[in-house]
Amino acid sequence: MLTVTNYMRDTFLRRYQDYTERQSVDISVELIDSCIRRMKTGKAAGCDNIETEHLYAHPILVLLLKVLFSAIIKHGYVRDIFCQGIVIGKG
Repeated sequence: MLTVTNYMRDTFLRRYQDYTERQSVDISVELIDSCIRRMKTGKAAGCDNIETEHLYAHPILVLLLKVLFSAIIKHGYVRDIFCQGIVIGKG
């Protein structure tokens, strides 16, 4: 028996597969480097204690970020820790 949940899951998976097969995302080292250079410095670190200034480290870091982002897109998986953030409201 096909439940509504199974139907919705199957429909989503079918559409997602069709969507991802048509997508070609190329993350270049130049794109990552450009994004890093546009980030504001002097800001507080996030949950990971990484500040923008840390990203200006050795040039191989940009290559490693390319590998990381490409793997995330290829496998469609992002660790929960990457989805955490700090929100500071004005009060």
